Amino acid sequence: MNVRDLSAEWRSEWDEFCRESPDAWFRHTTDWLDYTLNYKPEFEPASASFVVTHSKEIIAVCPLILETVDGVRQFSYAGGYGPTPAFAADLSEGERDSIAGMIFDEVDERADEHGVQRVKMQHPSLAGETPAGTESYNYLVRYGFVDTSINTQLVDLDRDIDDIRADLRRDYRRSIDDAEDTFEITVFDSETVTESIHDEYKQCHIKDAGGQTRPDETFDLMYDWITADEAFLVGAKHEGKYVGFSYFLAYDGGVYYASSARDPDSDTYDLGIGHLLQWEAMKWMVERGLDTYEPGWQFFDRTFPHLASEKEVNISQFKRGVGGTTRPLSRGEKYYDGDLFRDEYTEKVERYAEHLGTGE
Repeated sequence: MNVRDLSAEWRSEWDEFCRESPDAWFRHTTDWLDYTLNYKPEFEPASASFVVTHSKEIIAVCPLILETVDGVRQFSYAGGYGPTPAFAADLSEGERDSIAGMIFDEVDERADEHGVQRVKMQHPSLAGETPAGTESYNYLVRYGFVDTSINTQLVDLDRDIDDIRADLRRDYRRSIDDAEDTFEITVFDSETVTESIHDEYKQCHIKDAGGQTRPDETFDLMYDWITADEAFLVGAKHEGKYVGFSYFLAYDGGVYYASSARDPDSDTYDLGIGHLLQWEAMKWMVERGLDTYEPGWQFFDRTFPHLASEKEVNISQFKRGVGGTTRPLSRGEKYYDGDLFRDEYTEKVERYAEHLGTGE
């Protein structure tokens, strides 16, 4: 077996491999790698991704991006968690274990080479089932990672649409019913999206965020994904003007709620636009025969080690309104710098202790 850097000559084979691997999802692809490399230029991102080959065939891939975040050198995705390695579907459990050990040894070596202080990884919830059953527990702990798992929400789309609607929270259904009389909804996919429509989404995003928070290149890539059937956009129009959008990644039967924006100056801001955008998107997912929808991460309270903000708790509640089930999201961090670990976890302990004492 050989380890090779992800170079231009491997990009096509990398993406073909991701389509077949039960461990991979969209964030493993070169599309998302390119997005992350453009997302936060102030982090000075650089690819450290590599493939494992046997007889010139890819048998595993490991996406890695080197970044400097607040002075910390780390392997991460825009400061967050990158995906775990992906393996060929036909490997035995023993072969997977052997290759995984080889991969994490390589990660350690690259960390040492680049002065990395921490690596952050998470298992993609929308990846398929793996032969070794590694999706059933956080296997990162076998390789020296601190378990930082959280939860996420998953909706089974392989059901009758009436059953899916019945699974919506009651207040969610009421908001949808009210909003249907206010907004006109359109789904834009590869056949219907235009550059002008996507630019309206971009301008709405900038306005809602109070300014442009990421480079133009990331929006250009998001448009390309729609034209490549790897994403779709849902827009809400009121009195002839678009006042809100939601953007969804769609890959290998799975859908992820990636982004939303609403016009903060519109008097329709609080009239259930977000609920209706979700529902119309879910109807479209079912019509297209997609399998699973992930609205996103779930936080219920300020617990250790992640002290969720009130905003995160409220967003989680909104996402649970679409129904489905709450599932574990396995992730972890591996520290190579003891001082960094001590400083970060001391701060987390102190913040949590303060929360326990004040309730705030």
